[in-house]
Amino acid sequence: MVDGPLGSESSLCERLDALRAWKTAWASGEHPVHEVALLADSQRSTHSMSHYSPARMAVDIAYAEQQEGSLKIHRPPGPFCGLRARDYNYPGLNALLDIESVMGFHVDLAQDLFFWCNSVDSNNPFPTLRFCSLANGFGPHPDSARPTVTSSRFIGWFPVLRFQVLDDIVVWSMRGGDIGSPETDVLVINWKTGVIVWHTHLLNDRITAMLLTRKQLCLIHSDSMSIYLYTFDPCASADSATSVLKDSFAVLRLPPCHDGVIGKVIHGDRGLPPSYPDGTPHRFRYDHSHSLVTVIISLGYAMNIPGYDFDVASTVGMESFVLFIPVDTLLRQYRLADPHNQHATTPPSA
Repeated sequence: MVDGPLGSESSLCERLDALRAWKTAWASGEHPVHEVALLADSQRSTHSMSHYSPARMAVDIAYAEQQEGSLKIHRPPGPFCGLRARDYNYPGLNALLDIESVMGFHVDLAQDLFFWCNSVDSNNPFPTLRFCSLANGFGPHPDSARPTVTSSRFIGWFPVLRFQVLDDIVVWSMRGGDIGSPETDVLVINWKTGVIVWHTHLLNDRITAMLLTRKQLCLIHSDSMSIYLYTFDPCASADSATSVLKDSFAVLRLPPCHDGVIGKVIHGDRGLPPSYPDGTPHRFRYDHSHSLVTVIISLGYAMNIPGYDFDVASTVGMESFVLFIPVDTLLRQYRLADPHNQHATTPPSA
């Protein structure tokens, strides 16, 4: 974290003391713990997404409560950065949708944005994303020229959804398919224009898509243990054609597995810069120079059981590793290819 923003209510001494306390907590691993109790009964509530890692700022927890028919958001306090706990309540959600029929949703308070994906059935086999305004009673967002975007793929009845938002760009990932033959569909949408600015669909592959900037993203590919880098036009006027792996801008190979590995799963995560509604006081700004992509590698391997006389086909052991890759390391690939593109080395702003 770095000092700021301008106009902070805290004095310089208070901000410096808070930064020192933050550094001490980070070094010791003793971060303040804030417990949140949510309804466990799935018939009464459906909860979704944490916006940001608690180690950076504060975590917004949004959940839809079926009994009251409202969307509730709880923001725990961020004691070091000066954020107070706050609760938001938006009634009338049940007038828009059947909460039980929602596969997933996401909230961006700074953009007054709520979007949700419907469950699929035989009558509506293609998932649809709808962009709504919190201030407008969950009506279509006035800044969205195309508030409804429908996927052209059916990838199963219960796909796993993942969302990522950066300004006007939304990454919508869906992983489904049968056991043993997974498939993933990823759409990158400019939610204000409604245009699908980038799209890929992979069969028999497990991938994780993450934004690096407003016009660059990476795919972490399990089978090849590689990171594929792509670029796209966030202001495109027409939906993008489907991209494949060979369309990538560059490929970075992860360390190879040894011969005993019989299975592997790789996924990643990246917390984007926090964004808060205008007027939210806080002491610190996001430090872009320390932005990281986290890659988690889980390996399964054959393991003989000593002491057994009979022929055992071996059991399976598991090891997991975590790689922390600076975003600038990935963005440097764009800079090397196009030294005149200054935006390629600039992580997203808060």
